Amino acid sequence: MKRARHGNCLIILLLLILFFFLVFNMSIWETALKTLFPQEKEVIYPRATLAVLVGEHLILVS
Repeated sequence: MKRARHGNCLIILLLLILFFFLVFNMSIWETALKTLFPQEKEVIYPRATLAVLVGEHLILVS
């Protein structure tokens, strides 16, 4: 039972690390969005980072 519990905690921890990596690493998003939308001049919202927008979203929904 404890082994399964530790496994679940490890999975949650790894997913949280991945989430924070994706939220705070804007270069990944810029590269992906430029690939998906090559005709666009600006693919990243210029006034706020993704981390700020996610934080504002969490405040709004809490």
